[in-house]
Amino acid sequence: NVGGISYDFKLAEQYLIDHFFKSKPLVDLELRMIQYIDSSHQVTSSQLISQKVRQQQLPRDYEKAIIKELSDPSAARSCLELLETCISFLLATGGSVTQNLDSEVAELSLAHYVKSVLLMEAADFGSPTITHQVKLKHIDHLYKILHSLVIVDPFAHVHGKYRESLDETQKQLVLDAASLLQRPLLLPVLKDFISSQLSETHISTEQPIK
Repeated sequence: NVGGISYDFKLAEQYLIDHFFKSKPLVDLELRMIQYIDSSHQVTSSQLISQKVRQQQLPRDYEKAIIKELSDPSAARSCLELLETCISFLLATGGSVTQNLDSEVAELSLAHYVKSVLLMEAADFGSPTITHQVKLKHIDHLYKILHSLVIVDPFAHVHGKYRESLDETQKQLVLDAASLLQRPLLLPVLKDFISSQLSETHISTEQPIK
């Protein structure tokens, strides 16, 4: 009570909640104080976000444009940190009850989600292509692109047992087969497999890659 005027702060708080947050999705959020960028986090995020929101690849032209626009590693890292924040909120949306979000969510612009849903109006991805072309259905692919720009050696965590060199006969077999393969499709899949699965030793070195 100041100068005979009474303030109902509880009512004011409820008004703010009803006016600004009532239409926003429920978020059950737990964020680490420090998030280290490494291959294991990449695998976990990729697997979980694909389960939560239907994902698809970015067109090759958009991928090339993003790589060109974020050629500075510090800009790529800042963009990746912002994207990780978005992923954390998306994974928490709906709590543990909602395993899959509506298909309409996948079509939502990433920039719109950041500014209108997360209310991060000053957020900047540093890439016009990301701002204007990337949707939530693309964030898994975008994460991998950004991760490749900030991680110098994506195979740094690969266990030594998988690092044996090919002999000359094996090298020639690979070279002969390379011309018959769809390398633009195969290489990203192979890279993901090596970086995500071969840091542990549970896969036999004698097991064929399928």
